[in-house]
Amino acid sequence: MYELRNTVNVTYKTRLLSFINCLILGCSDLQRRVCTRNKFLRCGLGPLMCSLRAIHDKELQVQVSAFTSHQHRDEMELELTKQPTPHQLFETILKKTADTPQAVWFISMLRNLAQLDVTNPNEDNIWKALDALSYEATLPVFSVYKKHEHTQQKFKKCVENCCSMNVRQSHDICESWMVSTKAEAEDDRKIKQLSHQDKQHQL
Repeated sequence: MYELRNTVNVTYKTRLLSFINCLILGCSDLQRRVCTRNKFLRCGLGPLMCSLRAIHDKELQVQVSAFTSHQHRDEMELELTKQPTPHQLFETILKKTADTPQAVWFISMLRNLAQLDVTNPNEDNIWKALDALSYEATLPVFSVYKKHEHTQQKFKKCVENCCSMNVRQSHDICESWMVSTKAEAEDDRKIKQLSHQDKQHQL
């Protein structure tokens, strides 16, 4: 956003906005497309669009128009799509986890989230990390111990950066995350070892 805001080179502005449009429209899923666009808007693209519209350059206006038209189109499509309310989402998860071991973790997560202070300016880091982690958990190839070491470090860093957050709470969240990761990795190691021993026995 800094370069798009400060450069006086109109051609460069056009290429930057074109690249942003490519990143957004490259998402075939509506939800991910809207999410990607909203990330740029939160970074300051919204106010910048007003100044970009005032620049009399045909190629730049093509990109401005593309951004705006696709944004309106996605918003209309989103309105037509029945989105569950937060209460309905809660009920859905509650029904899914009812009478399962996951119910304990679900309640524990709710208790932890209830302790977060949304007025804390550093709180955005935690919610961003939780959002990223929850999205990755929905992917078929998701594995806590096989990948996402960067995500683990980012998650831990985001939590620890919240200086005004209760220190013990930050420590507990990070520790529970790392402990579960190490435990799963150890289970995987044992399974591979048993599989190797079985293959050796067959030979």
